[in-house]
Amino acid sequence: MCIWMQTAAKPIVFYDGTCVLCHGFVRWVLANDQAAVFQFAPLQGETFTRTFATDQRQDLPDSVVVRNEAGGLYLRSDAVIYVLRTLGRAKLARALQMVP
Repeated sequence: MCIWMQTAAKPIVFYDGTCVLCHGFVRWVLANDQAAVFQFAPLQGETFTRTFATDQRQDLPDSVVVRNEAGGLYLRSDAVIYVLRTLGRAKLARALQMVP
C-alpha cells in the first residue's frame, strides 16, 4: 500500500536508528544497491523531521518507511517489498508477500 506525498528526488529509506534489524536491512540494501538508487535517513534525524509535519510523523511506524521519487510512502513490510522490487529482487519480494 502506498500513501502519496509531494515529490522526492530519490527514494529515501527512513529507518529506526535504534533498531538492530533495521540497521541490518539498511546494510543489506547498501551492499545490493549498485546504482545507488536509495538514500537513507534515521527516523530520529533531522531529514525525517524536515520531511514530515508533526501530525504526519505521529501516524508513521517506528520501523521502515520509504518515500519514493514520486512522493509515495510505503510502510513496514510494504516498504521492504518496494525496496526489493526496485533492486530487482522480485522473487524475494513475492516470497515476503506470502508471509502474513
